[in-house]
Amino acid sequence: MLIGSTAANVARVAKKPVLLVRYEWDRGKKAVKCYWDARRVFDRPLFALDFSKCTEKIIQTTELFKELVKEAILLHVVDYGKESEVEENIQKATQKVKEIAEKLDFPSEVVVHSGDASKEILMTAPSVGATLIVIGKRGRNILQLLMGSTAEIVIRNSVLPVLIVPCD
Repeated sequence: MLIGSTAANVARVAKKPVLLVRYEWDRGKKAVKCYWDARRVFDRPLFALDFSKCTEKIIQTTELFKELVKEAILLHVVDYGKESEVEENIQKATQKVKEIAEKLDFPSEVVVHSGDASKEILMTAPSVGATLIVIGKRGRNILQLLMGSTAEIVIRNSVLPVLIVPCD
């Protein structure tokens, strides 16, 4: 668990954004079979936003590929507050995400859910037709080393390509 795969380790230490794309070895053809058409990876990215400085880095990173985006999904997951505050937190988060969407150079759909962030990202992305998950990663504390951060859980379990944006 602590060592992880080579791709996860590269993403963990990288100082620049890293695009991870799943593939499999086609034994019959003796060739790599990629799950995604690289020409459309940036068509409909899902941006996982948490309103930290990491969100700012993610938005800055969109400059690298903004001309390729047809429409984005901006996702925030409310995984904080008391149970009685969830609806209010969703409303506040929706407004914040809309403000971010207005600053982007491409059309964006705003999605706000509540629950476990990694699970919501992994379930939402394919269901809304995302072609890529863009997520920030921060340094790791001891609990994240043992349990895994949201970014690492997404990296390990996503069927979609994942663009990791370092936030440190």
